Amino acid sequence: MRTEPPVDRLVRELIGAGVRVLVPITLARPRLDWADVADPDRTPLGEEALAQVDLALVPALAVGADGVRLGQGGGYYDTTLPLLRERSPGAAVVAVLHDHELVPAVPADPHDARVDAVLRPGSGVTRLPLSPAERA
Repeated sequence: MRTEPPVDRLVRELIGAGVRVLVPITLARPRLDWADVADPDRTPLGEEALAQVDLALVPALAVGADGVRLGQGGGYYDTTLPLLRERSPGAAVVAVLHDHELVPAVPADPHDARVDAVLRPGSGVTRLPLSPAERA
């Protein structure tokens, strides 16, 4: 989306390095499917594709220092991320944010997905949760 940090260059570099990049296909709320970004037809790969994920870069409006991800409210990633963690337990989940979108806390419900880190243009990757000293 226009409001999200640009990732086009990152995607090009990953593909250039031989990494397979999957992109979401929005289904009936709150489900996602996946397609290979190199496939011009965007052929759906099904949830089985989650078992092949090593790193998931996901959108967010904000992320709290404890790793709670605030999305747009559709539940797509709150539904998908538990499936990803089940099918690909070693995969890291990283939210791609603008620099100001890592905040002390966001409202959270028990079903809200957490991320392992955030990627921001000005500061790179920050692992979460932050310790109390890092939050200050």
